[in-house]
Amino acid sequence: MALTGTDEKRVDALNYYGYIVLSYNYHQSIKLIEEAYKLSEKLKYQKGIAEAMMYKGIIELSAGRDSLALIKFRKGLTTLGRDNAKDLQGRILSSIGLIHQVTDQLDSASIYYQRSYQLLKDSLNPLYLSYLYLNLADLNKLKNNQALQLRYLNKSWGSE
Repeated sequence: MALTGTDEKRVDALNYYGYIVLSYNYHQSIKLIEEAYKLSEKLKYQKGIAEAMMYKGIIELSAGRDSLALIKFRKGLTTLGRDNAKDLQGRILSSIGLIHQVTDQLDSASIYYQRSYQLLKDSLNPLYLSYLYLNLADLNKLKNNQALQLRYLNKSWGSE
């Protein structure tokens, strides 16, 4: 089946809406993201698959299932390949960094955050870049580096 602009927009909308719904309806969120995933697979729409995997990983991470989240994030990265949707790759790398951060692997978190920054630094997606800066602020709080923590908070808020 050939991918049309309408199909692509439907997958993107399902993914995005599923993520938004997560804050108040967990089951509906999972249903929408799974629908986006299945349609993406049917259409062979790599970005849609990767984004659905990212959102599935976020759901797993928020439920405290770090290893399952990591599997989802890695599948999303693998699906995209190296030269596809760099902003989405950056967001997924930030999420992997967060897993390492919450599991007290701060050096690994730093590495993933730096990889993410390399993809997001040109502001391909200001929202994803802001998310990365918030994660870096939290990381520096854990490292007891208040100066860097404040710097990244300011960057996240667009004050620097």
